[in-house]
Amino acid sequence: MRVDKSPLRFSVYRVDNTTLVWSESQPLFWTGTQTSQYLTQGADEQFYGTGLRLGEWALRGKTVPVSVANTWKENTNASPAPFYTSTNGYGVMRNTWAPGMYTFGAPGTFTHNESRFDAWYFVGDSLKGVLDGLHGRHRQAVPGTRTGLRARQRGLLERVQPPTTPATTTGCATRPRPTWSVTPPTPARRTCPRAGSCPTTATAAATPPR
Repeated sequence: MRVDKSPLRFSVYRVDNTTLVWSESQPLFWTGTQTSQYLTQGADEQFYGTGLRLGEWALRGKTVPVSVANTWKENTNASPAPFYTSTNGYGVMRNTWAPGMYTFGAPGTFTHNESRFDAWYFVGDSLKGVLDGLHGRHRQAVPGTRTGLRARQRGLLERVQPPTTPATTTGCATRPRPTWSVTPPTPARRTCPRAGSCPTTATAAATPPR
């Protein structure tokens, strides 16, 4: 990190001390109600983030509200988050719940409606590396492989569900399920235990009840 004293500006370089990651184009600006940071924009730099956005997801040249509007319209955030990431290999998380407005121009202007400035910066070799620094390593989804969200869901189910084992009961034998080749067998006709003592159907129907 470099600090220019006059005017007071911050910038971040990679470990080679030559490759620029991000830099302020002018000092932080704040009033009694707003705080803004101004960052330079690279020639091919692209930006993503700001939460669940209803609209274009590539944000270069866009002005994006970072606030709850309770409206589902174009260019609004249904679930805003004060975080964005850049293809230069960094991400910024503003530590605030205050409403804000991000303009991804040249320079970029990032404003929140509060009288303080508090932010975390994450640097990585790629967008995935930045997200890994934000909240742990991510598994990149690759077509044809069991990775990504679905794979994590499968793995979670495999860990939570107990292994399937045959049900057994102490002291009881397991009766195998009958197998029939084509049709189930016809049950045998019931016979009277005392031969000649049980009336036939016709006799029983003709005999009046007592």
